[in-house]
Amino acid sequence: MVLPIVSIPNKIKVEDLISEYQKTYHEMPSREQINAWKSSLNFLVKAGIDVPVIAELPIFGERADFVFVDGTNGLVVEMKGWKNIKVIDDYLVEADGKEEINPCYQVENYINKLNYFHSSGVQFEGVVVAYNAKNLPKLPCKVITDPKVLKAAINKYSPPDPKKVDDVVNGKFYIRDSLIKFLSNNKNQLLNKASQLLLSMGYGLSQDQAKLVHEVLSALDKGEDKTFLVRGESGSGKTLVALTLLFEGLNKKYNTILAYKNNRLLNTLKRILDPLGGATIRFYSTGRGFGVAEAGFTDPVDLVLFDEAQRMRTSNIQIAMQRGRVRVFFYDESQILIGNEAGTRNNFLKYAKGNVTEYTLSSSYRENKNYLEWVRNLLWENSSMAKDLGIEVKVFDNINDLLSALDKKQDRALICAFTETNGKKLKERIGQAVSIYKNQNVNVHVDWLMDPKKEYPIYWSTKTRNLNKCASVYGAQGFEAEYIGVIWGRDLIWRGGWDINPNVITDEVGGKHSLKDIAQKDKAKALDLLKNRYYVMLTRGIKGVYLYFEDDGTRDFIKNLLQSTP
Repeated sequence: MVLPIVSIPNKIKVEDLISEYQKTYHEMPSREQINAWKSSLNFLVKAGIDVPVIAELPIFGERADFVFVDGTNGLVVEMKGWKNIKVIDDYLVEADGKEEINPCYQVENYINKLNYFHSSGVQFEGVVVAYNAKNLPKLPCKVITDPKVLKAAINKYSPPDPKKVDDVVNGKFYIRDSLIKFLSNNKNQLLNKASQLLLSMGYGLSQDQAKLVHEVLSALDKGEDKTFLVRGESGSGKTLVALTLLFEGLNKKYNTILAYKNNRLLNTLKRILDPLGGATIRFYSTGRGFGVAEAGFTDPVDLVLFDEAQRMRTSNIQIAMQRGRVRVFFYDESQILIGNEAGTRNNFLKYAKGNVTEYTLSSSYRENKNYLEWVRNLLWENSSMAKDLGIEVKVFDNINDLLSALDKKQDRALICAFTETNGKKLKERIGQAVSIYKNQNVNVHVDWLMDPKKEYPIYWSTKTRNLNKCASVYGAQGFEAEYIGVIWGRDLIWRGGWDINPNVITDEVGGKHSLKDIAQKDKAKALDLLKNRYYVMLTRGIKGVYLYFEDDGTRDFIKNLLQSTP
């Protein structure tokens, strides 16, 4: 058994919570956490709570303390043992001398994620219990200090429904709308009160994310010269934090810029967020010298946010460190795609300007953590049988079957390995352009999405995407859909271990640093880049990833690993 635990409070033992925590997270809980469990359970027993409670319910990498459920409704109870509390802002409080997430923000974040993204269908409310508070400030949510009041609040609910309790415990979280879709639907309201709007729709920040936002804004307010390095794997919420900082910076009247290299993502965001003005979202590298991280950029800026910063060249990093008073670099080294991309922790530290603060965003927001771990193990030589992946992963023997299955999904997209065709206009990915399809009964031709200003913004900001069009890895980075179809090429192949087939690689993006050139000169480096590319492609799906393999050996290997999945 792993967390959560379901039982009547007086039957829940701290030892059981410790044991299940270890099984869930493979580490011991802190002494502070153990003491908090003791005090919280004691409060519930004092309150005379005699109905089953869900203890330590995981929610996107965090945990709700206690959850009560009847047939249709539920109550999230967040317990705090702080004595002295002082509100800092919407995100944080000072609690017993330490910065902590604002408990009202935290409980609101939990209930909105449960209400919008959980499969149970239960509608939740939330309260904060401050069982040790001496100086309690005015907080924008219901705060309980008396056990009797908590008892009365729980008594308002019907007797627990065991089936609904089970639905909550064993249900799944699914992001119903991608962040891009959410921005498109709410673009006119975001600038005025971004934090509350994002929170109210289930896009609230985790404690680590909230602390980062507060520290960046605090550095701006204090006039500090500071650099933030923010590492986060796929689905950890880097872009959500970057956009939150963009909206907050603009709302505070700071000159704020969000910078990208990915022209597909940049043009999509510019199209959606047009009310903010085009100057707020810019390229950091253009190749013509006028990007934010290039020598010709002269605009005044207070806060500059570099998303997908792993794709920076060394010269971009050196110049970027001179931009703005406060600089934030969001990066993931496992998403470096081309040979001259140098956005690594070591390089950022080498050229950093001002004080440097490092953050690691660990919460998995988009993908299930089990699936992300399985993908990392698959690509980096520690492959294992698939188990409890949390999303649907399916291999198709025929390309037509994959496209047919994907076509039945409302929110879907198709991504193809960009190695065997050069990506120039009118070149097909599937059809006569690739030799492997010539002798197959392929009844559809799939063309590359080409125009980053027209085709890509429309493709990613709508749900029912045309499956006659295919995104490359360059056009998939930073995006997601509920269901993703991935055409796995003949470039990265399994032969008892991962190997590359340089003869089929024609991708010339990057010139002398392209995958094509590197594959001929340095197979080990090309292999690293290919693994990064497939990591990007395999982590775009929220509910499902459908796979078609052009190489039979690779297909059979992956199919065997997935044979235990439903």
